Amino acid sequence: MQKVKHIYLSRFMRNNMPCYNGGNNFCLVQVNSIGEGNRTNSLQISTANHVGTHIDFPSHYIANGKSLSDYSPSFFVFENPFICDIPMQNGEYITANHLMRSSISDKTDILIIRTGYGVFYNQDKYWNDNPGIDESAAKYIKSSFASIRAIGVDFISINAYRDKEAGRQAHIAFLSDPEVLIIEDLYIPSKNYNYSRITIAPMLIADADGAPCAIIAEIE
Repeated sequence: MQKVKHIYLSRFMRNNMPCYNGGNNFCLVQVNSIGEGNRTNSLQISTANHVGTHIDFPSHYIANGKSLSDYSPSFFVFENPFICDIPMQNGEYITANHLMRSSISDKTDILIIRTGYGVFYNQDKYWNDNPGIDESAAKYIKSSFASIRAIGVDFISINAYRDKEAGRQAHIAFLSDPEVLIIEDLYIPSKNYNYSRITIAPMLIADADGAPCAIIAEIE
């Protein structure tokens, strides 16, 4: 039997990491240091809730929508992930037509879209020229794949920064009941692994409309 291995599909949070709108929404400060004579090392963290690899809940766009507190731990374990390759250029939107050509399995419970845009992570274009997903793609996923509970993308937001409105409408379409949660700013390796399970571990913030998260994938 082939040994199961684990990899992260989330990015480590750090100072000066890319943030939507080019903002500086994460700050990490070393407040104690053994090297400077303190007994311990200690960090202080200040962060917005939609930075780094993070998950959007319905209340992000839907009045009285569900928040993180409304989901059980079992919701965040996905047994049938599907990795979908859709190469995209600056500012382009993924549509239903792209997905129709992607042979998505009917058993899929989390759809991971790999565009290759992650190669620009350390460049300004990662946040100011990012691709997005439009409303037609959201409606196609929800009407054709009842088992999909979440989608994830390897770019900073499903709102293309230079044309935000189509992405806003996609957020509403995805997060309206029955919701498909959105994971943005994933790290997706270019190597084609066999993904057997994906687990999302959001930062447990009471009543949050979104939260940074660690994502662990089992590969064979």
